[in-house]
Amino acid sequence: MPRNRGQFQQPASEHDGYLTRYWRTGEAHVIGHPREVTARRSNGEIFPVELRISQLDREGRRGFIGMLHDITERKTIEAQMTHFANYDALTNLANRRLVQDRVQQAIMHAQRAQARFAVMFIDLDKFKRVNDSHGHDVGDQLLQAIGRRLAACLRAEDTVGRQGGDEFIVLLAKLRTPADAVRVAEKILEGLSMPFAIMGHDLRIGASIGIAVYPGDGEDFETLIRHSDAAMYQAKKSEDLKYHFFDPIEGDTPPVDEVVAPSE
Repeated sequence: MPRNRGQFQQPASEHDGYLTRYWRTGEAHVIGHPREVTARRSNGEIFPVELRISQLDREGRRGFIGMLHDITERKTIEAQMTHFANYDALTNLANRRLVQDRVQQAIMHAQRAQARFAVMFIDLDKFKRVNDSHGHDVGDQLLQAIGRRLAACLRAEDTVGRQGGDEFIVLLAKLRTPADAVRVAEKILEGLSMPFAIMGHDLRIGASIGIAVYPGDGEDFETLIRHSDAAMYQAKKSEDLKYHFFDPIEGDTPPVDEVVAPSE
């Protein structure tokens, strides 16, 4: 091991058990196969290592030799790659991929517990005007601040993600009644109604929220997203109530003129 030598952390009984079974049966479950374990540096720090054990025969006697390789850098890179694959680079919120995974987990839980949950589709009002008037740097910082406010409105088990542009998705993982979703929607709208101080500007925006409830409004991720998106367009048309539950009578495809510029 390099420089700051460490102490192997694998429990002795477990490690000895591997070698004992190999000695007795000859089955090479460990010999020659790398395993990820932990070690402790002389300063007390725990770090990941790769352990590879080889058999050493000498003068008719069988022994073993183990090689440890510090894989801290590799594990750090792997963690960064996992983060980049699942989180939005600008806001550090969950991206669509991670939101989809969380929704699928919620579906499995709801099926077992016969429970409900809600998906919210949030589109910012007047964001394009802010972006065009003050520039992309202001727009980017505004999106980051909005992401923080959205997260502050939710419970630990809920998820907020950025769909892209000025669109966000919220998963309310547990829903007793639709009124629970109403309370969250009102909390979000109230939070976003407060001005944002960004680079010397006091910025005000609004939002429109569409809500789809599992299982009545959809039993898979794509359907729930499509229906919450359609409900969002209905909320956008309203002058008073800026959230709207999906209504199958109204359909799930917004008019073409509304699709072109929803955030103007």
